[in-house]
Amino acid sequence: MPNAVISSRPSNPNFELYWRLSKEYCAWIYYTPDDRYEMSMLTTSFAQDNPRKRKCRVPPNVHDARYSDESIGHVFVIHNHPVGNELSRDDIQFIVDMGSIHGFTVKTREREVPIGIVAFFSGTDLPTCNGFFLYTPATSEILKWTVSQKSEWKKELYGMVKWLNSSEFEIEYK
Repeated sequence: MPNAVISSRPSNPNFELYWRLSKEYCAWIYYTPDDRYEMSMLTTSFAQDNPRKRKCRVPPNVHDARYSDESIGHVFVIHNHPVGNELSRDDIQFIVDMGSIHGFTVKTREREVPIGIVAFFSGTDLPTCNGFFLYTPATSEILKWTVSQKSEWKKELYGMVKWLNSSEFEIEYK
């Protein structure tokens, strides 16, 4: 999508311009009664309340006219980060809030799938996807998936979320 990735790093003299033009897009990946995974429409927020952050606001529920709202399983919130960085505290809190609404797992024909949030990132000056972070409240794990030059995916445990109470948490980085 346009301006989803900034093709420069903060050290670039034009970074501020690229940042102001950047956008974060988000969507739901959801499971249907037909045993299929679908992606909702993308959303973005043109008004940004913090000049140092990018946000999108995905609606809490997917409405697909082909199915009843109750029959849809909300699986993943996916979004991009214009500059390669980890999941934000807001990202983590959002998916926990969504898990409280939809449940922390989705029963599919094959298995139980934990609800999660994904943030795609680019780690180079080229507008490409170099990987993504994934947080699943059911496991408390933050995983970092990266792709090599040989197009091979590597998974590493990036951190664990430790909840101190219902609204406060720490991230223990590995």
